[in-house]
Amino acid sequence: MFCLSPMKTLRRMPWTLSLFLAITATAAAAPPSPESVLGFRPGADRQLADWTQIVDYFHRLDAASDRVQVEEVGRTTEDRPFLVAVITSEKNMARLEEIRRANLRLADPRGLSPEEAERLIAAGKVIVGVNHGIHSDEVAATQTAMETAYALASGDTPEIREILDSTVVVMIPSHNPDGTQRVTEWYRQTLGTPWEGHDPPFLYQKYTGHDNNRDWYMFTQRESRLTLKGLYDPWRPQIVHDLHQMGARAARLFAPPYVDPWEPNIDSALIAAVSALGTHVAARLTSEGHKGVAVDAIYDRRAPRRGWPRPSRCRSRTWSRASVTTPACVPGTSRTRGRAEPGACATSWTTSAPPPAPSSVTPPATASTGCARSTK
Repeated sequence: MFCLSPMKTLRRMPWTLSLFLAITATAAAAPPSPESVLGFRPGADRQLADWTQIVDYFHRLDAASDRVQVEEVGRTTEDRPFLVAVITSEKNMARLEEIRRANLRLADPRGLSPEEAERLIAAGKVIVGVNHGIHSDEVAATQTAMETAYALASGDTPEIREILDSTVVVMIPSHNPDGTQRVTEWYRQTLGTPWEGHDPPFLYQKYTGHDNNRDWYMFTQRESRLTLKGLYDPWRPQIVHDLHQMGARAARLFAPPYVDPWEPNIDSALIAAVSALGTHVAARLTSEGHKGVAVDAIYDRRAPRRGWPRPSRCRSRTWSRASVTTPACVPGTSRTRGRAEPGACATSWTTSAPPPAPSSVTPPATASTGCARSTK
């Protein structure tokens, strides 16, 4: 009786070696699901991931997938990491900087010949910004970020491939990581008590609370500045989904066209384009049997963060509003609006607009910046 060493055995069985290497490579490359890292699936009853867990998940996804690139672009008010995740196909990732620079050139086309513009468009990709959780007690949005990132990193369906090949998704998993952490800690602390599902007795953003949503014209908060630094200034996305959370009986998607009036400095061509995009989205989703799609509803153009713009948001885009249904809710705690009601899910706002010209240059009379010039 005799034995062979493992290496000798593998050399005598080349097919075994090939199979072993293939299995090892597949296992190493498989992106982890949120459930495998968290121990529960986002949206499970009475379960929320805190910001520390979410950061850990995104870094693991980055390490495991060639489609994902995660960057810490700065620190929050309470010194937590502020993340931006870029997700696209492996082929696009290999030329990411070229795609980014081409998009910036198209964002301000003055002096760009029609021929060069067509070349950049043909070689470029649509930049899609996906923002989650500026309001941290609307918990579904940030929990959803992990599921969305995993679906794009691991999916191999024709639909996912088309998304990855056609777009570069630039995702902010949480606009307000401090609030994400603190709201989750409060929720865990109150589970099983009369306070379960109630608002926390503190501001989830240290200085501005819910009105962090109103900081887009002054940039007093680090998180507002980091959003510009990580998404709008370097990428100038054509489409933006800004996920919030609605109550159990509210609409799930608010699409253009919107209630008049629009802010008069917004170019009429842009209004028409945004309205056409929203009409297409609403018609397609409704024809597919999806419910909760609304147009000309609720969020009218008088709201300053929509058509009557704050300088910062208008600086990079013009607002339209939409939403998506997601299972990332906290069923079973039904006291607070949109935070923990059964069926209360994330919503998003969809935007599309070119940025204004740099303030040091006067654009030609025929050029449209899409919104009023900011004096900031």
